[in-house]
Amino acid sequence: MVSATASALRWTGADGGGHRNIDNAQLVTSELAGNAVLHTRSARPGGLITTKVTEVRAGLVRIEVIDEGSATLPRPRTVSGYACHGRGLRLVELLSERWGIRLKPLRWKAVWAEVLTSEDALAATMSVSLDEAET
Repeated sequence: MVSATASALRWTGADGGGHRNIDNAQLVTSELAGNAVLHTRSARPGGLITTKVTEVRAGLVRIEVIDEGSATLPRPRTVSGYACHGRGLRLVELLSERWGIRLKPLRWKAVWAEVLTSEDALAATMSVSLDEAET
């Protein structure tokens, strides 16, 4: 999945278009796709997950993972320090400018996130994380 994100960014012409740091985009894609595999009807044999990466503007991409839906909608959870799962959407919140859910026909859904990909994106994310840890 990570290499697919890098390929998608190159395919959209993102290389050289201000998308110098795709690490956050790769992690967000991995988290959203992993959630689709674990928590939706797409996990069934023959299930389908589609990933789209589109350029919003220079230095910002929208990642969209479309799955076959589930009985509940994804939401960030609060987990104990020892839990092995449940932190993915919190990471998506931290690494994204914004994220959301769009319901699609036939009970499918798209979970999307807009992620900075400029060279200073990692520094901005680290600053937000440190500020939140202090409060």
